[in-house]
Amino acid sequence: MDGITDLPYRTIVKKIFDTYNTDHKLRLRTEFMNSDGYMTNPAKLIKHLIHHNQETPLYAQIYGGNPDTLIKTAQDIERKYPSFA
Repeated sequence: MDGITDLPYRTIVKKIFDTYNTDHKLRLRTEFMNSDGYMTNPAKLIKHLIHHNQETPLYAQIYGGNPDTLIKTAQDIERKYPSFA
């Protein structure tokens, strides 16, 4: 969720989840990031990928209307940030 699921929010969710949950596995997600915007200016959208190494598994959420850009963005994230699931 853009503007919501940033690092501070995910940190709080993980702490609460770890305190009260024993049966399920937490799957954290980044904020939504537009693939066209990422390919045009990755430095502007890199804030969506900021994470802590204890956030595992962490899923990067990308969206866009161009299949080629979606694929290139996913490949770039996978190459630069191997900690994402």
